[in-house]
Amino acid sequence: MKIYGVNLSPYTRKVLLALNYKQLDYQLVETMPGTRTPEYLKISPLGKVPALVDGGLFLADSSVICQYLEDEYPDRPLLPVATEQKANSRWFERYADTAVAEATTGVFWEIAAKPMLTKQPTDMDRVAMLKNEKFPQVADYLESQVPVEGFFFGQFGLADISLATHFLAASYVDHGVDSSRWPHLAAYLKLLFDHPVVSKQMAIDKSVIAKLM
Repeated sequence: MKIYGVNLSPYTRKVLLALNYKQLDYQLVETMPGTRTPEYLKISPLGKVPALVDGGLFLADSSVICQYLEDEYPDRPLLPVATEQKANSRWFERYADTAVAEATTGVFWEIAAKPMLTKQPTDMDRVAMLKNEKFPQVADYLESQVPVEGFFFGQFGLADISLATHFLAASYVDHGVDSSRWPHLAAYLKLLFDHPVVSKQMAIDKSVIAKLM
């Protein structure tokens, strides 16, 4: 199995976390977002990462890939069994990849990735807007939703992974959660970051960032 993408892409990281949790073997083929070579477009027609090749199967989009992994490799499941919980897990994945991504990975992009990849300066007005407007909205909602103890639905899974990948990005630019304002979210994220699969990925990411700086 091959995964095309890079560790610092939050959506590639989501798939890597899922693969590592399921203890599946794979090869990461480093591919930058926006790659549009004829060869890569056969795998990912939109030129986005991540993409997966498993035998003769080509897939793009992190959510589609994670669903495939869950269906094809059901050991160490990412989704709960109950229909209602499964639907809620998919909602949190969607929320993470949209609202949470903007408020967290959006800051990482402006402060770290954008200057490195595009040679354009950080838009500090946008950073301020994301931190002061978007992020509190997301944190307020998640404060009311995260479990008081443990992971979503009682077991580490896709909802947790989907949130982890974006909050990890924020943590790399010191964009964290104020525990006095959002104590439940802060405690949940500490538990999440301490999970062996997440902490291993965090170490890899930090090594990549150190080499780029």
